[in-house]
Amino acid sequence: METKMKTLKKFALFCVFCLGALVTVYQSWGVMLMAFPGVIFLHKPLDVIHKNKYIALLFWFVLFSINWLFATAAALTYFFIHVWHLHQQNIPLNDSSYVKRAPRRINPSTGLLMKNRHFDMTGEAYGWKID
Repeated sequence: METKMKTLKKFALFCVFCLGALVTVYQSWGVMLMAFPGVIFLHKPLDVIHKNKYIALLFWFVLFSINWLFATAAALTYFFIHVWHLHQQNIPLNDSSYVKRAPRRINPSTGLLMKNRHFDMTGEAYGWKID
């Protein structure tokens, strides 16, 4: 089942690439449609290029000087692919994001959140014995 989905995804990306090639004949933004599947198909060679930051910078500079629209769409696609992979890994940012909060206390007589142990947000007392 998974191989069928991969084939279907590749076919859909190929259709988007072909649509971009057709649109490019009349409109220049069709190049952007061609960039998205191009980056996805060439993701592994792009990873090899990005092993060295100077080679990567040279690559994007040359691509930008050849066609800025294609380079912009390709760079954004490459960036979002990496953001998506980081999102899929579910890496926590730091341990402080798991700080336990104190349970909320609600005054049952007014239904308002308690500021402290004995007074709610409006200053109404709770838990005091009235003499």
